[in-house]
Amino acid sequence: LPLAPFLAALWARGLAAPGGQRWKTIAVTAVLLFSLFALRPNGLPIGSNYSLYDGVESLALYLREHAGSSATIYHRYLGWHLHFYLGREEEVRWYPSPDELVKDLKVNGRGEKLLALTPFEDEEPLLRALEQAGYLPEKLAEFPRPRGGAFKVYRLRGREVPSY
Repeated sequence: LPLAPFLAALWARGLAAPGGQRWKTIAVTAVLLFSLFALRPNGLPIGSNYSLYDGVESLALYLREHAGSSATIYHRYLGWHLHFYLGREEEVRWYPSPDELVKDLKVNGRGEKLLALTPFEDEEPLLRALEQAGYLPEKLAEFPRPRGGAFKVYRLRGREVPSY
């Protein structure tokens, strides 16, 4: 993407050049189009997310009805979507990586801990990291989407340490 202005200038120069410069214009246009398609995140169509978050309303409704006032809701990819649909002052926390989530869970010890997952994130490495850190993810709800995948809600509990 940082090359886009440079490529656009080359393209404009190719259009303005006299004579048989048509091949340069075609080449620069092809490079620009290729870069647009190559930079698409997760193969999404250019210009929109095309229903990427369809079904988030059901997830938010579930959280609004079932999360207690002391609950902390963790998410990685829901951002403003979750805040918009919750409409209340739940404690919603973003985590950048499984390690950061585990750190925050250890610091934030009070109240119920819920994890909201999107249909397009790989949950296996996250759940494995939580289990290795001593947390037991329990699936509470799943909200399938028409285009495949599902939003999921997990309750995170620490393993009980037996007392002797």
